[in-house]
Amino acid sequence: MKVEKDLFGVDVDYHLQKVDMGYICELTELSIQWIVLYMSYLYEVMKASNMHRSFFFVNPYVTSVKNKPGDDSLEALLARRLEDAKSGELVFAPCNIGAHWVLLVIEESTSTVYYLDSINSKVPLNIKILIST
Repeated sequence: MKVEKDLFGVDVDYHLQKVDMGYICELTELSIQWIVLYMSYLYEVMKASNMHRSFFFVNPYVTSVKNKPGDDSLEALLARRLEDAKSGELVFAPCNIGAHWVLLVIEESTSTVYYLDSINSKVPLNIKILIST
């Protein structure tokens, strides 16, 4: 399936596989593909009510996939995406911290980052580093 280019700033193809369905049915985890599917649905709903201009989305692959040597750092990838955000937009950056998803909401105009975690766990060091850069 294709994600609208407006959502992440680039064309993104994603595929839900049998294993992804198993994760949902067994309530074990949400794969990146499920997060992308939800974000594209949320974007379409926001777009229908003309709210999409207030929000800016970061592809969860940018913040959640382990990089190979020589790849750009997560910080550099996130910074590059944030350059495209417009003043006043709230930036939604989902991050996988193991088998659990959290959401960073970045308000660039006030240099504020909100860490939203449904289980209220301690902020992992790698997320603290990502936020502080």
